[in-house]
Amino acid sequence: MFKQVFTIINKEISGENAKNLATEITRFHRIQVSPHFREAAVWCNNQLTAYGLSSQILTYAADDNTKYWSYYLPQEWKCEDAYLEIDGDIWTQFRDKKISLIQRSHPTSVEADIVTVETDDEEAFKNVKGKIIYSPLPLDKIKDFGLHYGAAGIITSGIREITMRTRLDVPDAIHYFSFWGEKGSGFILSPKEGEKLEKMLKNKPVKAKMVIRTSLYPGFLEVVDAFIPGKTEEEVIVVAHLCHPQPSANDNASGAGALMEVARALHSLIENGNLEKPVRGIRFLLVPEMSGTMAYLASNEEKIPLCVAAINLDMVGENQDLCKSPLLIERTPDSAPSFVNDVAELILEELTHEIGNLSNTAKYASFKHAVTPFSGGSDHYILSDPTVNIPCPMIIHWPDMFYHCSLDTPEKMDPVELERVSTIAAVYAYFIANAQKKEAHWLALMINEKSKERISKKVREILTPSEHKDTEESEPVDPHDVLDYILERELSALHSVKRLTDIDTEELERELAEFVAIEKKKIPAIPEKGKPREECTWIPKRIYRGPISTRRILLDLPFEERKKYEKKEDECKDSRAISTLAVYWCDGKRTLSDISRLINMEIGKTSLDYLKWHFEFLEKHNLIELKK
Repeated sequence: MFKQVFTIINKEISGENAKNLATEITRFHRIQVSPHFREAAVWCNNQLTAYGLSSQILTYAADDNTKYWSYYLPQEWKCEDAYLEIDGDIWTQFRDKKISLIQRSHPTSVEADIVTVETDDEEAFKNVKGKIIYSPLPLDKIKDFGLHYGAAGIITSGIREITMRTRLDVPDAIHYFSFWGEKGSGFILSPKEGEKLEKMLKNKPVKAKMVIRTSLYPGFLEVVDAFIPGKTEEEVIVVAHLCHPQPSANDNASGAGALMEVARALHSLIENGNLEKPVRGIRFLLVPEMSGTMAYLASNEEKIPLCVAAINLDMVGENQDLCKSPLLIERTPDSAPSFVNDVAELILEELTHEIGNLSNTAKYASFKHAVTPFSGGSDHYILSDPTVNIPCPMIIHWPDMFYHCSLDTPEKMDPVELERVSTIAAVYAYFIANAQKKEAHWLALMINEKSKERISKKVREILTPSEHKDTEESEPVDPHDVLDYILERELSALHSVKRLTDIDTEELERELAEFVAIEKKKIPAIPEKGKPREECTWIPKRIYRGPISTRRILLDLPFEERKKYEKKEDECKDSRAISTLAVYWCDGKRTLSDISRLINMEIGKTSLDYLKWHFEFLEKHNLIELKK
């Protein structure tokens, strides 16, 4: 059963080996769709093969024309050399700091005056033609206007500011930026180097010379695919993205290293007879983030119904003290409720029984951790999409002080943390892979109890409203409706255990419904009042499997239309979350108003006006059907 599997696996997992593997991976410059990534894929494949696993490298055409569902893979990109010279001195070059080049830069050899741009206002870019822009702003704030108005190149010292991190916190960091289809060229400086350049520019005109020897051409994307066979054709997937610039240790050499250690440990335990051969196979995928998962799934649609679960390892090795990063398990979206969330949470809870109090009457964790709702942003958001229906939680650390920058180096990884995460992933994969009736019955009981905990927590929140709740764009909701919504999600998660084996969950489902009925009595319903809410009866119908990719559409849009699109996106504070969840909730029957209400239930905010505009845009570009 569960604890026996946990104990056996926990003894075998080596956090030191996971860190060693991850450290080796940091040697490679792992930009998606490039020979540099290919070198890393070959190394990982050879290592997995040396561990005794059946492993191969899958290749997919990447030519900006071949489509995988709605996703076009970009052309292959190769960099031979690149350097930035300012006022006669070399400031940075690709040979020494590969991250200092804006990745996927187009080839150029240009010398021009530097012009400073300190704002993302369009007026500031109207005199940049033929010049090299310098800006302290992140690339996404300056590239569109800069390229449209004819800048010869871009220099940025921008840092993407996230929770607990500003450019002042990491003055020596070179941020990771990339072009994704835009025909631009440029370099990144650290904030400290940017400040030095700003002082020079205040005193005199300064010239820069950019030499970038790169090429873009029809090529290939690689996915490393290792497999532990089971007794049936069903599978559990463990996925981690292998990409990002050298070194990118925690993001995401750590995930790749942990995945390889999980593969090694499980293969060894099964081969040595410490664990029996699982009922289901376990597949390990090292992918270029998003694109690799899209290509693999779109090319293997016949396997999708056989995949009962997955887990995504992204940024999993953080030294929590250095990186200021708690360990998080991110659940699947509400549109895809599943037993997998509680499996991951139960394993995490087992790990927290770590150190004892003074009298050794209780055990608790020495590390920061939490279980959080779905947020997206990595490969799990493809797998958990209801049209794919491979439920996939993610293990991640967030925020990370050194996220997407040159300071994400091997010493920021912690072998103890890597051991924790590798244990969670290995126990998760094997427990689900080998679950039969006995395990399914136990799991159903655990889900039932966990469901009651979540419902009770929501009731406490309702009875103790926050004075500071963000109500922007949210609709008032009857708390009884909230509990009905949660009950429906929890019942679906409980019912999903049948995906493992056919068991009877009716009694537990009835018990859960009765529990909610009792909880409702504690909360008065809100009487209907006020003006009737707006209704939109449009019914969206999905055309493609997987999340909708708009990258190609936006690249092809005329400049003024793209400006309008981005303005509309910026006007809706939570547009990324709302648009992702809205597509998930599309089932060909729900209206946009239905979908808007479900999003409001899920995240406490929505915008019907934004949804109407967004789905009309998708319909216009043949990414979705809309019945009006």
